Amino acid sequence: MLEPTIPTIAIFAAPASLCLAGYMNSFEAKSTVLVYILFIVAQVLYWGVILYLPKLLKLKFYPGYSAFTFPLVISGLALKLTNGFLTKTGNPISFLPMLVTIEEIIAAAACIYVLVRYLKFLFAAEEVQLSK
Repeated sequence: MLEPTIPTIAIFAAPASLCLAGYMNSFEAKSTVLVYILFIVAQVLYWGVILYLPKLLKLKFYPGYSAFTFPLVISGLALKLTNGFLTKTGNPISFLPMLVTIEEIIAAAACIYVLVRYLKFLFAAEEVQLSK
């Protein structure tokens, strides 16, 4: 795998979370079993990416870093929707509100980090062009 494409590994966190978020927003009557299955798969993939993230962040900056943003944001959103659903149906999981907050903080931090790295990248490229 070429180094500039390695950050796209973070995309693995997105599919199950995207399915979960879509399911939560698309159907009035939801299957609790399906919600739990999607929730578990989404969280396993999310935390797998989070555990690999320190290695990814050590790489030189590439525009592929933008792959960190959507998967982490959609995972936090899916978890928040799941927490709301489980609470409304009388099946709350005590640690989910804290986990929602943690994932929201991670998502916001990742978006800010990528924005800052992009700005540095763009301004550095501009300085190189101006000096020529």
